[in-house]
Amino acid sequence: MTPAPLIVTRPEPEASDWVARLAGRGIAAQALPLLFTQAAAADVAQRWQGALSRLAQAPSNHWPQAWMAVSAPAVRFAQAAAGPLWQPAGWAAGGIDAWATGPGTRGAWIAAGWPAASVWAPPADAPQFDSEALWSVVQARVISGAAPRPVWLLRGSDASGQAQGRDWLLQQLQNLGVPVASWPVYQRVARDWTRDVQHQVDGALAQGAVWLFSSSEALGHWHAQLRHRADGVARARLLVTHPRMAERAAQLGLGVSQVWVCKPDLDAVAQAWAQASRAL
Repeated sequence: MTPAPLIVTRPEPEASDWVARLAGRGIAAQALPLLFTQAAAADVAQRWQGALSRLAQAPSNHWPQAWMAVSAPAVRFAQAAAGPLWQPAGWAAGGIDAWATGPGTRGAWIAAGWPAASVWAPPADAPQFDSEALWSVVQARVISGAAPRPVWLLRGSDASGQAQGRDWLLQQLQNLGVPVASWPVYQRVARDWTRDVQHQVDGALAQGAVWLFSSSEALGHWHAQLRHRADGVARARLLVTHPRMAERAAQLGLGVSQVWVCKPDLDAVAQAWAQASRAL
């Protein structure tokens, strides 16, 4: 019996990267991004560049104590918008840490020039990669008290510029009196459900595909398009990369037997795919 294909719904370029890496493990994966990422509006980029210009002129004891990126795209778009103002080695030498919730974002920081010793993230064997896991690593490093240096939060927004994502870590910092500056350096937008997308979805459903989701937003978009199809949601098998997405799937009406939770790394995904593809 031919194993079910694995549909990777991450935005590009992550989707194609995952497909290539999974192929190296003998897993027939297909990229079907349900969200796409794009640069923030021009006025946001201008404010970001202005902040970096002021940073270059300020003494290091007035710099942020850390920058926290919610995802790898947050790092890439922040760097792209900064242009020649991007000076990660100098910022790290001046005492700015880079925070990441998981290995993908940690790798993006390092690829963008941040010294690895100044990048803080949950260990590779952490049970989950999320804000809570990151907080357990960085909490002891947070400088609070009188006039604490701020933390800059690099995150995404929707097409209207409204910030997206959880504010849990932001609240922990604010509880300690640490100011947080939120920078929506990129936008996450639902992909249009074109005829080509529908054709690819139809093929995946006909093959009994397993769907990999790393975003509750993408899961909601997928469900909205397929909820009325008997061969869609009712029989779909999902891999989700956090328990919160499993909770979201349950809210959307998917049964527990249809959803597997795994960490967003190759070993965990491969193991979960093998289990899901054998399920009836």
